[in-house]
Amino acid sequence: VKYSDLDLARARGRYEEDPSSERLFDYLSALHNHCISVEPLDGHEAVHPLLEEYLARARSAEAQESPRQALDALAAGLRLFAPVIEKMEGLTAARPLWKECVALCRDLVRTRDTLNNRFRLASAISRFGHVLYELEGPAAARHLYEEYERITRMLAAEQETPTMLEEHTLALIKLAGVETAEGEHEPAQRMYRQALELSRQLFEANPNRVEMRKHSLRLVAAAGDLDVMGDAETAEKNQYQGDIASAM
Repeated sequence: VKYSDLDLARARGRYEEDPSSERLFDYLSALHNHCISVEPLDGHEAVHPLLEEYLARARSAEAQESPRQALDALAAGLRLFAPVIEKMEGLTAARPLWKECVALCRDLVRTRDTLNNRFRLASAISRFGHVLYELEGPAAARHLYEEYERITRMLAAEQETPTMLEEHTLALIKLAGVETAEGEHEPAQRMYRQALELSRQLFEANPNRVEMRKHSLRLVAAAGDLDVMGDAETAEKNQYQGDIASAM
């Protein structure tokens, strides 16, 4: 955090000396990184005013002189600000922020269809889907979770990294949860089993990803009596039972 403070002060000083769009985006980048460093230590109340400043500057006419950079900066700021608002004011207050974030991430993909931008879009869709699920029920979230699963499946096929495989595993579990809630047990079982298999493969190839395996087992175990876990998976779940129970 000490170095983050210094970087932020330097970037702010350079911007105040030369208030150009280039200096503005350097300052926004430093402010963004500072918020990431500060929140785990000082909490969301500490970063709230910083993120408000960030978003105001990202929306400014000065920032719009470089529209692509402004779009990227604004989407990045909303990905940080929306969870802060969730914690401070609740899901209803965060809903329009996540909706805007998804729209901006779609624009980013249309502008630059990169793997990184599609991953950001998938992540924003997942968070917005969660908000809609909690506020309006599974039917409202279905189209988002379906898109989330589709995007992450394509990303995992293009780049079989642990991060991409984990994201696809979570997408399958979330969509299966919608199917379960709406009484569609057969597709739910199929997706839960696929998610368990993906998390098993991921864990076997990357033993340091044990937390993801526990998380998958916990989520599937919470699905109720769909009978999607085989004997080996049930035994594995029981092995982790203490960790799983404490996380539920």
